[in-house]
Amino acid sequence: MDTSFIRKPLFGMLLSILSLMAVSISLHAQSYIVDSPFSDAIKAYEGEIIKDGNGNDHVRIEYDAPFVEIENGAVVKVVGRCIGQSSVGGQGEVKAIIEYDEKSLYTDAFLLKYSEADSGGRSDLFTDDDFSPNSIVVGGEKDAWQQRFNRMDVHSAEGKFWYGYSVPVVIIVLMLVALGLVVFSFKSMALGRVAIFVAPVLMLGALCMECVYMFRMGGQCVWWCNKDVVGLWGAIGRSIPFVLVMILQLGFVGIYLKLFRRVTYVNVPAKWSFISMLIAIIPGFFVAAYAACWITGISPDADFINDLTPEQWSGFILKFSMLYFVVLALAPVIICCVKTRSLSGIILGLFFVIYGFATVAALILLILALSQLLWAIVIEIFGGLIVLAVILFAGSQGSSGSGASQSYFVDEKGNRHVSGGKGRRIVSK
Repeated sequence: MDTSFIRKPLFGMLLSILSLMAVSISLHAQSYIVDSPFSDAIKAYEGEIIKDGNGNDHVRIEYDAPFVEIENGAVVKVVGRCIGQSSVGGQGEVKAIIEYDEKSLYTDAFLLKYSEADSGGRSDLFTDDDFSPNSIVVGGEKDAWQQRFNRMDVHSAEGKFWYGYSVPVVIIVLMLVALGLVVFSFKSMALGRVAIFVAPVLMLGALCMECVYMFRMGGQCVWWCNKDVVGLWGAIGRSIPFVLVMILQLGFVGIYLKLFRRVTYVNVPAKWSFISMLIAIIPGFFVAAYAACWITGISPDADFINDLTPEQWSGFILKFSMLYFVVLALAPVIICCVKTRSLSGIILGLFFVIYGFATVAALILLILALSQLLWAIVIEIFGGLIVLAVILFAGSQGSSGSGASQSYFVDEKGNRHVSGGKGRRIVSK
């Protein structure tokens, strides 16, 4: 029976449905520009959408999932959003579903910049998402107000600056100049008198920049040690100078104090300066908090989330930070001034305070970087051991399966015998 008159309409309807679906996707797709702050391209992976207990879309991406690299500046069509695991902290938890090479691929949404000109007036799918590397949220969704501090647009000029190498390079240069000035000052007393003032100022500048960098970037401050971002060898290559600089930072105070004693003939009790600061950390917190409340006219018993306005909250944080630093600096400055009996003791005391904070910051940075790097190396070694075990297992199975093959030796008359004779040449059949 001729069924062509049935197949043709069905085929036409199928084409119409597919065309409508394609048009619908294109109408609802927004255009985004690839703009990674880490490198010149992003990776978009193949994956599978699954539902969690709340009905939210999660993407499951296998460890060795196929991916394509898309260079910065390319325009991609985003057809949806979902949630997935991230290798760069909270920034990468929101995923963008893109259509590329007739496939649905998944990538970190914060690596894409919304292109209003190419989206035909359609709204940004991620307009309510905060992709700041270290935003601080005060208040919950059910509180009277919720305020976010330390926000950053990754794709702005400010974002490019903090994600670039400018700040780390400046920090390293200041530290190296301070160290070089101190080291060469041991050969010149005149240079030493200059170095005891200039070197701590240079180091304080580097340490302040380091603290601000950590505050702005949070966990992303060591992104260049992340294997998933720069690759294993890239992470290793960047970690070596970083570790050396952190060691330099931790050891600088000892070298500087030797120079200070040589120039001033004064033995400064650095140990007691640091101990006094550590003792004042907890009581100093409450002293600074109550003093900040008194200055700003806020009751210490107030509900800081629901009773304060954002302006009052930010004003309190600023005053508290300044007062807390002053409280912690009092004891080291007094100890250094009494011991040196000069104004240089003030600089030395302030140096101890900032150096104490910076030492903690350096240790945190060092732990973050080494933990990422060591974990990446462990994963690579573990993966290599699995591959090696599979190869050895396959080889053992192949050799056991060829047990029918035997070895022989040939005697002087050319006769073959099963191996086991003495002084004979072994050959394989």
